[in-house]
Amino acid sequence: MLFLDNKGLMKIYIYKLIDPVSGAARYVGKTNNPANRIRQHRSNHCYSTKKWVDGLRGLGLSPKMEVLEETDDHGWHEREQYWIELLRSKGEDLFNIATTPIPGKRYGYVMSESTKEKIRNSLKGRRRVMTPEWRAQIAIIAAKRIGVKQSPELVAKRKATLLARYGRIGFYGEHHRKANSEAKKGHTISEETRERMRLGQLRRPPVSTETREKLSKARKAYFAAKRQAA
Repeated sequence: MLFLDNKGLMKIYIYKLIDPVSGAARYVGKTNNPANRIRQHRSNHCYSTKKWVDGLRGLGLSPKMEVLEETDDHGWHEREQYWIELLRSKGEDLFNIATTPIPGKRYGYVMSESTKEKIRNSLKGRRRVMTPEWRAQIAIIAAKRIGVKQSPELVAKRKATLLARYGRIGFYGEHHRKANSEAKKGHTISEETRERMRLGQLRRPPVSTETREKLSKARKAYFAAKRQAA
């Protein structure tokens, strides 16, 4: 379930995970749903704490969560960073990788060029190329689903699942959409940003003749399968 503050902004909770054995803080994070987030940690869905949680589970234990403060979705970056630095200054051994904000980048680990190259090499040859036959088969399956309505029972079941799991139906709840809309009112794009966007579009390579032919064949196969399914 999502919570809004008195300004209509989504509440964000800065929390720490505590080792049940030593009582020490081991990780600082943010969430809009503490109950759901601690379940994710205990289910080992967080990369940064995976090995630690594995060790606790081997002892029949799980991490504990303590909410440090409430903020909103505009200021949580600075507050999360504040708590990471504060706890580390007190000698806490945290699993968080980033310690200071990185201008222009997401908070978190920045991979070195050598690491990026290793990942690129490991993925070479693993790309699955879609053959024309495969594309045609997908088009036939997609065409058969066009116009097929889900039963009211199935729709109700899926809505109930979304409400129980996320407290909303769809990616954003109505309150969140309204809050975002209000927050963006009056916001204009600067001329500098417009110019960067324009130059970015100009730098995009043109679509090759080969790619155009592939797209044309794919569209023809899709509509042919659609007519066949009808």
